[in-house]
Amino acid sequence: MSKKKDARNRIEYAQKVRQAQRTPSTLQQDPPPTLSPPITPVWWGGDPDFAGLVPKEQQGENIQLSIDIWPGASPVPDEVDKFTFEWKRSDATAWSSDSTEDIPGPHDPGDQVSVEFDMKYFERHGTYNLRYRVESWTGQESLSHPTDIIIDREPPNRNQAPSPAQYDAEAAAGITDQYLKDNGNIVWVTIPDYEGEAKGDTVQAKLSNAGGPISGWAYDGELQADRKIPIDGNLLRRLPDGNLYLTYQLSDKVTNQGPPSPEVTTSLLLKALPVVPMQAPRIELAEVDNLIDLEDVRSTLLLVAVPLYQNWQPDDNIYVTWGGVETPSPHKVGATPGQWIYILIPFDEVLKPAYDSTPGNGPKDTVVKYRVERGSAPFESADAPVFKTDLSVPGPENPDRPGPENPNLPALLVRGATDTDPTPARPNELVAADVGGDVTIEVDLYAPIGANESIWFYWAAADNLVGTYSPPLGDEGKPYKFEITWDKVASHASADQVPVYYEIGLTAGGNREKKTSQVDISKALPVVLAAPEFPDAGTTSGGRPILNCLSYKPDPEGAPTDYYVRVFFPANPGNLSNGDVVTVEFQAYTDVGGTTPLPDAFTVEHTLSGTDEVEGFTINVTEYAKHIEPVGLLGSGKASYAKKGATAQGSTTIWVTSMNAGGACFISPAP
Repeated sequence: MSKKKDARNRIEYAQKVRQAQRTPSTLQQDPPPTLSPPITPVWWGGDPDFAGLVPKEQQGENIQLSIDIWPGASPVPDEVDKFTFEWKRSDATAWSSDSTEDIPGPHDPGDQVSVEFDMKYFERHGTYNLRYRVESWTGQESLSHPTDIIIDREPPNRNQAPSPAQYDAEAAAGITDQYLKDNGNIVWVTIPDYEGEAKGDTVQAKLSNAGGPISGWAYDGELQADRKIPIDGNLLRRLPDGNLYLTYQLSDKVTNQGPPSPEVTTSLLLKALPVVPMQAPRIELAEVDNLIDLEDVRSTLLLVAVPLYQNWQPDDNIYVTWGGVETPSPHKVGATPGQWIYILIPFDEVLKPAYDSTPGNGPKDTVVKYRVERGSAPFESADAPVFKTDLSVPGPENPDRPGPENPNLPALLVRGATDTDPTPARPNELVAADVGGDVTIEVDLYAPIGANESIWFYWAAADNLVGTYSPPLGDEGKPYKFEITWDKVASHASADQVPVYYEIGLTAGGNREKKTSQVDISKALPVVLAAPEFPDAGTTSGGRPILNCLSYKPDPEGAPTDYYVRVFFPANPGNLSNGDVVTVEFQAYTDVGGTTPLPDAFTVEHTLSGTDEVEGFTINVTEYAKHIEPVGLLGSGKASYAKKGATAQGSTTIWVTSMNAGGACFISPAP
C-alpha cells in the first residue's frame, strides 16, 4: 500500500472515531420510535400549514420545547430515567446530542420535561429533525417520534430575481380607458412560476413611470392560486399617460424578501390620443432658400419645429427622422410647451450620416418627419416638403466639422516689411520698424484642390477682406504669397494677438472652412486700454474734474480709521478677459503737471472674474495719509493699469486736492 493511500485511510478512520464519539446512537440499531414527539411552541396561531416554521424574529432565540412525560417513567425518587435530546438537519444521517439528563421520579399525570434548545445549532437555513431517547430506570431504551422545525433564511426563488410579470395581450398593447371598463377597473398581472414556491408567499408590486417610482405598493398581498395579482384602475387613472413600468418582489411567510424582478413595460393610454396623421414639421431655415447648409447648422441645431398637436401630454416623446436617420434620443414635450416645439438634430449622430447615406457632394434632397410616442404607442406625422441639404466642403477632411475651423488646412504666415530673410526672424509678429510698410501673407496651398474653388484672406475681422485667390488644379502644396498695405493692418483695433485667417469654398458660394493664425502686433501698434474713471470726482469752478474732500470715503463707515478713493476700470472687449491679471497703480503728485511724485505709489494686482470681463471692475485706493493727503492744496493723480505678460495698458490723470477753504480735509481720527 502506498504511503499516500495509507495516510488517507488513517484520516478516514480518525473521522469515524470522532463521529462515533459525538453521535453514538448512529453506531447501534435504534429502537423503533414509540414515545410522543417533542412539542414545539405554538406559532402562526396554530395554523397546521406552518407547523414548525420558526418566525423570523425568533430565529436568533433559543427554543423552549416540551416533552410529555413517558408512560414508564420512574415511580420512585431514587430511580432515574436518562433523557437525551437529539437533532439533525433533514439532509443528514447522523443525529447529534450534547448531554444526557437524569429525570428522577415520581411523576404526576400531565407532567412535562422542558428542553431549551440552543439556536446556535440552527444557524443554517433548512429543515431540522428533533427527537429524544430515554434509557428507563429499568435499563431499557426507547426512542421518540421526530418533529420538525424549519429555519427559513432564504427568500423565494433562492434569492434570485424572478422572471418578469406578464400582462395579458390586450394590456400589453396599452392600457386604455375601454380596457379598464371591460375588466372591472382592474388590470390583472400574472406572476410566473418560481423555484421554492410555498404557501404563505406574498407579492409586492411597484409601479414607476417617467417621473420615477410611484409612491406605495401597487399590490401587497398573498399570491393566489391562479397566480394573478390585481392593479387598481383608480391608481392608474391618477397617473400621467406614457410608459408604465412594473416590478415585483417575492416574500415568504417569515418575510424574507427577494430582489426585484426585471421591469415589464406597457403603455398607459387613458387620456385622449393624438389625432393622426400629425401635422408636418417645419424646417424654418430652409423656407427661404430651400437649403440647409453648414452656415445654418453652425447657427443652430434646433432645426426642426413640431407644431403643438391636439391632445398632447407632458410625457409624450418626439422622435425626428431626418433623411432616413432618427434622432438617437427623444425630446420630451414637457409641462409647458410652446406652440412650436423645437427639436435638436445632432450633427454626428443624424445630420452627417443622413447626408453621407447618398453618394457625392453638393445639395441633396432631404425628407423630414417625426413620430410621437406615448408609452410605446406611435403617432406618425406627415412629411415636411422636400428641401436640399449641403454639408460638403472643399479641401482636406475636417475632423471638427461642422465647426468652421479646419485643423488640417495649412497654417498661414505673416511677415513684417523688415522681416525679409528666407527663414523668418519674427513669424507672425510685427514690430515698430514694420509700421507703414507692406505686410506679406504666405501659405502653402491645401489639398485636394477642386474646380471653381477660391480662397479669401481676412485681417482681424470678417469685414476686412485683404485678398482673394483662385488656386489652379494641381497646385496642391505650392506656396502662395501676396502683400497688403499698412492701412489694412491699422484699420482695426490692435491687440496682443490679432486673428489673421483664410477661408476656402466654391467661388459661386456654398460652405466654407477656414484656418486662423494669431499675429502679435502689440510692438507695432501697442494696445491702449480704456481710460480709468473716478466715479466720485468733483468739478472745479473752471469745469475741471478733481478729487476733493467729498471724493474720499470713510473706511469703515461710521468709525473711520482710513479713507479711500474709488477708481473704475472699464471693460475692454477682446483685450481683457476673465482670468487675465492686471497691475493697477495710483501715483499722486504735488504738482498738476505730474513731475513731482509722492514717495509711495499705491499698487495692487487684480485677476478678472465674474462680471469683470463685460462690466469692468473697481479698485479702492486706500492708505489716504500715504497716497493722497501729502498732495496738499493742488496736485494731480495718475491711475494706470497694464495686462500682465503683455503690452496692453491704459491710464488717466486728474487734479487732486487734500484741502478745502478751511484747511486740510477733516479726518478723525487721523490715519
